[in-house]
Amino acid sequence: MKSRIRVKGKLRPITRLLNEKGISLREIRVGDGYVDFSTAGKDTYLASEELKKSGKDFTVLKDGRIKSYLLKNALRFGVYVGLIFGIIAAVFYSRSVTRVDISGNKLIEKEEIMSVITEGLSFPTDKSSVDVKKIEKSVIGMDGVFSASAEIKGNTLIVKIYEEPEKPDIVDKTDFTDVKSDYDGVITRINVYSGQAAVKRGDTVKKGQTLISCDKVSPDGVEYKENALGEIYARVWVTKEKLFYPTIITTRRTGKSEKRVTFFAPPKRYEGKFSSCETVVTEKYLPGIFPVKYYVAEYYETEETEKEFDFYADEENIVKEETVCGERDLPHEGELIRTWYEIKRLDKNVNLVIYYELEIRIN
Repeated sequence: MKSRIRVKGKLRPITRLLNEKGISLREIRVGDGYVDFSTAGKDTYLASEELKKSGKDFTVLKDGRIKSYLLKNALRFGVYVGLIFGIIAAVFYSRSVTRVDISGNKLIEKEEIMSVITEGLSFPTDKSSVDVKKIEKSVIGMDGVFSASAEIKGNTLIVKIYEEPEKPDIVDKTDFTDVKSDYDGVITRINVYSGQAAVKRGDTVKKGQTLISCDKVSPDGVEYKENALGEIYARVWVTKEKLFYPTIITTRRTGKSEKRVTFFAPPKRYEGKFSSCETVVTEKYLPGIFPVKYYVAEYYETEETEKEFDFYADEENIVKEETVCGERDLPHEGELIRTWYEIKRLDKNVNLVIYYELEIRIN
């Protein structure tokens, strides 16, 4: 293929310069202060370099090199391929379910519902393979679900959850049972609605001790029973202990790893050759007109190893971390007042004891 070049200058010096390098000029046109000519595509680079060296001002009007031709047509081909891929993707997504939208759940975890919905399905999947009635029955069969509906709109499976209403707290007024303490503590507040208070503020009580009695005496001395109801609060103390050894067993990566890719939902469990592993799941999207969510799960093989442990080297951080961990196990309805700790040395071991003081309803 031919290239065409325009050079500012006169014809004779230009032809002499290029002919000396074995470059032949064809279809020469001379204009006002410039020269146009054609040359073989393979000579385009050499001609350009010689013109640059001589300081000539030139322009390549048409690049006939094979490389240029392939690049130009490759770009054109890429546009066609992209268009074809877009059409295929549009057809694919119009016939497929690629995502699930769950709404209405407040008490039940979305992951739990998702595991029921995706049972036996691998997304993206053809719409014909999604049995919405079966999905509705499966979801309704879950604990805490009163009703559910499922439908497909576009490429989305929409599942609406209707959870069971909370059961009302019904008081049996014929149940004459004393209210007893669930904790050891010191009484701070007493609210008796019916029955007879058996303790007063400042009293120390034991777990199982009667707080409100159902036995009452009328002003005229007649004994009778009344349903014992009320709220009793006390200051209680909770103790958490943890023993630290001079050596600990820890895990480390061996350097071996595996990778799994799943669409729509992350892998439920690891099924591979590693007996123990660390899992890292990354959420990604496929590029395109309709982005598809997929998950890349990387499994890193781990093994147990023993290493020395010095409690006192990081005492402050250890105490802080263990205190926070212990707080998670405290009764949620309690109000934490203060914490403190003590360290006991047992041979080479260290026993950390953390105390929590809180006010809580004890009945």
